[in-house]
Amino acid sequence: MSQQAYRALETELEVAVREYTEAHTRMEDIQDGGGDAEGLSGVEAVFEADAARARVERLQRAILDARIVEGGSSEIGIGSTVTIDAGEGPETYRYEMNAGAGCIGRGSPLGEAIWGKRAGDTCQVPAPGGTYTVTVLEVV
Repeated sequence: MSQQAYRALETELEVAVREYTEAHTRMEDIQDGGGDAEGLSGVEAVFEADAARARVERLQRAILDARIVEGGSSEIGIGSTVTIDAGEGPETYRYEMNAGAGCIGRGSPLGEAIWGKRAGDTCQVPAPGGTYTVTVLEVV
């Protein structure tokens, strides 16, 4: 990934840590009987804190796995634009930490399978209906 994409990941981690701290404090306040201005129940507060913690851990792993390459990379990484073919013709996506419109998320089965691949590589992607093959056509 580029240095710019790496810095964006670090910024996202800083925000996630703040959100986790707030969620964890809210959870502790509710558990201590202090209530919550947002009206969360104790169970909801625990789920919120757990989700925030999981996001922090995902971002920390992404930063540890990051490969910074000046001038771009021919390997798929956070911030890459990838064109793949899963048997139905070429499709182009952004490769990001989290899935979204037009994005492949790092933690998805497809995202895991193509991480670090280069143009011309093929890989197997596990899916509920069975494994399928993806060919990486281009990485920008």
